[in-house]
Amino acid sequence: MARHMVHVSETLTVALQSLQGLKEQQEEFTGQHLQQIKSNSNSKRHFHFQLQLLQSLLSRSESNKARLQNEITLAFNAEAQRESKVQVHIAEEARKKTASMKAIAVVTMIFLPSTFVALSL
Repeated sequence: MARHMVHVSETLTVALQSLQGLKEQQEEFTGQHLQQIKSNSNSKRHFHFQLQLLQSLLSRSESNKARLQNEITLAFNAEAQRESKVQVHIAEEARKKTASMKAIAVVTMIFLPSTFVALSL
């Protein structure tokens, strides 16, 4: 989804740049041929409207991209917290098992030598 948001922003940026270039060329052409062109205000208004529309869409796209990045960061952090809790649980279980292993080792150290003595008699 993030890939598509970047693509939309790039596409809108290119379209905006293209339309701005067209507007500049139209203004240059109009300036050179002003006597021949009687009414160019409609086309100027149309270009201006299209530029504003693309600028608005680009702004919206950039804000959506930022929101999506925030959502990705939130999901990553939530998963990291969950993973941290799992690691804490694993560490607690390991500690409990270590205590059990120590108890078994102590019992073994007490009774194993006496088993050898009993078997050797």
